[in-house]
Amino acid sequence: MRSHVRTIVVLAIALALVALFLHNVNLWGVLSAIARARPEWLALSLATMFANLAIRALRWKFLLEPLGRHDVRERVPRDGGRVRRQRCVAGEGR
Repeated sequence: MRSHVRTIVVLAIALALVALFLHNVNLWGVLSAIARARPEWLALSLATMFANLAIRALRWKFLLEPLGRHDVRERVPRDGGRVRRQRCVAGEGR
């Protein structure tokens, strides 16, 4: 129950901030400017955005490599610790 309240509060704050930031923006003007933009520049912008994302992912992979390979699904079980309980029962650790 507590996590649901926190989620609702975070979403409400996010929506309030988006509304605050966009209250003086002419959204139709933004859409018409995008529609008038040259497609090659939009394509170049998207390509550089995805290249930037790939470079950042490689950077994180490089930075996290010394920590070794970890399976995130084993570290954060979705069902309240079932994997951890199975390991403890099997005598593999705590």
